[in-house]
Amino acid sequence: MDDSAGECFQSLLSKFGLDCSLVDAAILAYHDMRSNYDLEGEPKIWVACALYEAYRNSVEPGPLSLTDILRCGDISLPDFFNKMKKWVEMSVGVCEFSEHVHGLERNFNVSMVIYKRYRDIFHDLFAISNIFKYPPHATFSYSELFDFSWLFYIQIKGSYSYLKDDLVHSYNLLLCCMDLVYANVVHAERKDLLNPFFPGVPAGFLDEVPGCVVQVSHPLSVLEELCARHDGVIQDTLDVNQHWFKPHVAKLAHEGALAIHRQTLLSLFHDQEAYYANINFLTTTYELRVQKNGVLDERVFTQEERASGERTGSLLEPRIFHQEVGGTVNSFPTPLTNRHFLSPPPSAAGTGGSHDSDLVVAAAERVARLHAIIEGLTPPRPSARLDKLFQECSALTGREVEERVQRLTTLFISKYLEDWPSDSRQQQERSLERQAEAAQCLYYKLLDVTLASELKRIKTNAEIYVYNLLHKDCFNRSLFACCLEIVLFSYRSKKLFPWVADALELFGFTFYRVIEAVVKHEEGFSRDVIKHLNWVEERCVEELSWQKDSPLWKDIEVARTSDRELGTGVPRCSDVLLPSQVENTSGYKSGAASAPPRMQKLPGADPTQGMRMVSATGQTLIPLGNGPAAVDDSGKVTLVPLRSLSGQSSSAVATKMALSDRPKRTGGLALFFRKVYLVGFVRLRELLHKMETPIDHTDEKKIWTVFEYCVTRKTHMFEDRHMDQILLCTVYIMGKVLGHEKWLFENMLRAYRLQPQAHSRVYRSVLVGISLHARGGVLEEERADIISFYNDVFVNQVLDFARQFSPLAGPAAGRLPHPWATPTPPPAFSVLPALKSKAHAARKISTNHNLYIMPHREQDRPSYGSTPRLSYRFSISPSKNLREMNEFIRNESRYDKQDSTIAPKLLKLDNHNPFDRVSSSSFSEMTR
Repeated sequence: MDDSAGECFQSLLSKFGLDCSLVDAAILAYHDMRSNYDLEGEPKIWVACALYEAYRNSVEPGPLSLTDILRCGDISLPDFFNKMKKWVEMSVGVCEFSEHVHGLERNFNVSMVIYKRYRDIFHDLFAISNIFKYPPHATFSYSELFDFSWLFYIQIKGSYSYLKDDLVHSYNLLLCCMDLVYANVVHAERKDLLNPFFPGVPAGFLDEVPGCVVQVSHPLSVLEELCARHDGVIQDTLDVNQHWFKPHVAKLAHEGALAIHRQTLLSLFHDQEAYYANINFLTTTYELRVQKNGVLDERVFTQEERASGERTGSLLEPRIFHQEVGGTVNSFPTPLTNRHFLSPPPSAAGTGGSHDSDLVVAAAERVARLHAIIEGLTPPRPSARLDKLFQECSALTGREVEERVQRLTTLFISKYLEDWPSDSRQQQERSLERQAEAAQCLYYKLLDVTLASELKRIKTNAEIYVYNLLHKDCFNRSLFACCLEIVLFSYRSKKLFPWVADALELFGFTFYRVIEAVVKHEEGFSRDVIKHLNWVEERCVEELSWQKDSPLWKDIEVARTSDRELGTGVPRCSDVLLPSQVENTSGYKSGAASAPPRMQKLPGADPTQGMRMVSATGQTLIPLGNGPAAVDDSGKVTLVPLRSLSGQSSSAVATKMALSDRPKRTGGLALFFRKVYLVGFVRLRELLHKMETPIDHTDEKKIWTVFEYCVTRKTHMFEDRHMDQILLCTVYIMGKVLGHEKWLFENMLRAYRLQPQAHSRVYRSVLVGISLHARGGVLEEERADIISFYNDVFVNQVLDFARQFSPLAGPAAGRLPHPWATPTPPPAFSVLPALKSKAHAARKISTNHNLYIMPHREQDRPSYGSTPRLSYRFSISPSKNLREMNEFIRNESRYDKQDSTIAPKLLKLDNHNPFDRVSSSSFSEMTR
């Protein structure tokens, strides 16, 4: 052990009188970790990690808290959490301790946000008066009230262990505590502490009228004012106040622990004796809880602020704090797929405010938007249109749907409360009933709009389809589970996906199908909710659907036995993509087919729908962009001008092309693999983009073809594994084949970790085999890192196919001078999916107004050549420039031709020179 680490241990041992066995265990853990890993950074932080783990694992923890350890070593909390997470990852068999550390970090992040909001609320309620003098026999001062209010809050919150990392309920509880403190300050007639500008001050209470005593109605409550001024949701706050907060305080008063009136909950500051008795109770009880549970002492916020005289102190130095808060509390990573469903981020709209303020605002917005969506739908019931559909199906349909909803609600609540503390189960059950009611309202609304949309889409036998859908248990169960997920996420519950799917006994392969429909049919969801649903869909596609007991494997087997053309049962990328999802890289092909196209029936397809148009050269024609496209057997896509189709009119061709505006294969299995290919290709392209060595488009096609080979021919490799594991191994083996020397696993993982879905377990814990336990005779999984999986499993399955794409492959290679070369000609490339660069669909940006926005599209802009452009800069440019711009907008149609003398005017930003011209290449980056 180095001298620096030894000094740290000795300092802690002498200062706190720690048990020698505890220190020995910490030293041993530190020595083992240092011998196996390179511990970068200051040794004292790693010493703190070792000591805290030993302290948590000790049978009888002594009088030592995490704050004591950090203060002794002069270590900031963000630095400690940064190293502690790495310490846990490097440790083995400490799952419970790992959960404790991550919970501790979440608690710190939430508490930091709540404390900053507490400070703002306190200064809004209280102030040092310039009118009323400080009473000579006052019990407490302004600063003491500040400390007391925070201590009161963290003690009450600590009584509910499940609130420690719940931002929404923690903030609601803070508002309740401040409401009670304010009422008690008014009751104590401490006019010198009240902020006269707060609208909740009782009328006439601060008037200086000699001999006049203003009677204040009790109980006084300013919850509505607090919610209105500090982004609270009044209904949820009132619920917490009535069912959680006040019963708990009344219980403390009844037990004599808190000196306060049992009915009115006043007299908290009645006299000096009561005040100090309450201080003593709160302090003693809180310190015991901190030492027993090894949690963060949240008094550190007020202590550090007082010590530093600034907003945060040395122990809270935010060197990495803001990054951690963003990923843990509320700033959820944006999945790589389905970004076209997202509305613009708040910053794009010009919203201001601090980051921590935005966290609370966003949390309140999610709940408020949820309430706005289901407004007027309570109590939960089908709409008139939905009820009519029930009646048209059968007399029992409506009853069956309602019974299913009630059964799932009961199952949800019972599963949620299984591991809930018995002393607070009743209060939590009330809260769950309200959340389940919101989910029921949302379910009926989404069911209504989904069925209405399906009736418009389906032209024949629509009634039969709707009847089957209403009686399909997996669809309704999945839709209700999705509604529950939305509600739980809006309230920041810890029991998020896949907990809901497990509770309602759903497979990921079944659950994901309703997500896109939910997002499309409801425009009122917040940006965070849509991001979360996208993340849930990706989780199903990347891993959960590939589990051994998933229905996916049964569907693949059915497809394999029923469709011989499909072979392995897994369709190729070209079989499942929509025509608009196929990437076109060839442009118009010269000498296109001149013979008229013919219609050809797809094998095993419906005779009225499974048609494709085939040219005289045998190419399949699909509609793509401005005209049909030819897809040959190798998957190459070539646009064919409409005029080249033997003189046929565009309308006649378009009529025929409409029949083929479908993928080759349809159904649930095809839809799933379409998602697999889209998600996989987005991640592949993002990974290649972040790699240090750029590659050309041909190499990208080779890599994608090998990945498709793994999906279609080596599907068993995905069982109980993560899709990213196969993707990483595919890139690595192709790096060897193509001769990219820098494509090491280290570089790939560095690039992979930049993706929003990346997690260390993906490359640290990969299934490499199944073994039979010697004693118990039970099958056990053998897991290792991704390099072991690549060497032991992946190479044996994929090498022969991948080496065909070597630059030395093919008959011209002659001998095999390269171990990856092969004389076999490389197979045809797979079709590449087309990625959406931006959203073009209109999005509703307000739940109260029919206001939509749609990004400007480059193809919608007319070409103006090199004509001059006018600019206007606010507060600088003359008014005539603005008049010219207005004149142009009114007469815009006059300037559509190329010989226009006036070009569109661009509003210049302040950091631009108003006299500079804007080049045509930068036009798309500006807003017209």
